[in-house]
Amino acid sequence: MPYMKFIKLLVKQAFPRKSWQRGRFFAIIIFLSCIKGFAFQQSKPIPEDFVKGRQILKKVIEAAGGVEAFGKIDNFRIKTESKIFGNRSTIELTVSETVKLPDKTKQVFELATGHRIQVLNGETGWSKTGEAVADLSNAEKREMKRGLFRDAINLFKRFNYDTELSVQYLRDEVVKTDTLFILIIKNGSGEFFKLYINSKSYLIEKKSYHGGGPEMVILATLEEIYSDYREVEGVKIPFHTVVKANGKKFIESSVVETEFNLELGEGFFVRE
Repeated sequence: MPYMKFIKLLVKQAFPRKSWQRGRFFAIIIFLSCIKGFAFQQSKPIPEDFVKGRQILKKVIEAAGGVEAFGKIDNFRIKTESKIFGNRSTIELTVSETVKLPDKTKQVFELATGHRIQVLNGETGWSKTGEAVADLSNAEKREMKRGLFRDAINLFKRFNYDTELSVQYLRDEVVKTDTLFILIIKNGSGEFFKLYINSKSYLIEKKSYHGGGPEMVILATLEEIYSDYREVEGVKIPFHTVVKANGKKFIESSVVETEFNLELGEGFFVRE
């Protein structure tokens, strides 16, 4: 989830302390080499698994509302009621995230003990806890960027123009009576995640990736399982999400409010 980094701060309350521990002749030659290389790349066939991957993802986008509908989205806000499950306790919180595509997000966390704001504004980021304002660490900014990369609305919007976006069909997987298509989504930086697509509805049932789990230091396999899809302003989004860390239930959230294309002021993402 986009706000997974902040979750790491919260689980300290729910997990034991001990669990805490990336110059002319040559120019001609170079020019000819570039042309030759370009021609070779152009004539090289695209592997079948990548062709199939893009075909499947295109159907996923159409099932969720279509390329045109997602192309019209400039920003959105989603508010959820969430629970974080720890070994000793459960933390309840409300999360409101406002995303301006492709690289800005503002997350507001409301807990019984107070609230926190954290913002990614392109290459910069900041947070506010109570009255204390601080810069985000490089690790925090990296995690928020990864969250935006994995966001389905962002993925669907950039599908037709992001030349560095790689979509590869991996295999089918049968779960009970349903067949799921597994896709690997990768960006130009080498970051990747998997999508599990229902072969009948073409809606995303699950997303998996590696990240910090409840123990924080240990790299965990995180799975976001989606259900209760509803149409909002022409696009379908899941209203219920369960996050598992290494197979164990970690977070559960339900959408309570959605808004698209809000009037965001120029200073909305600027440090307070």
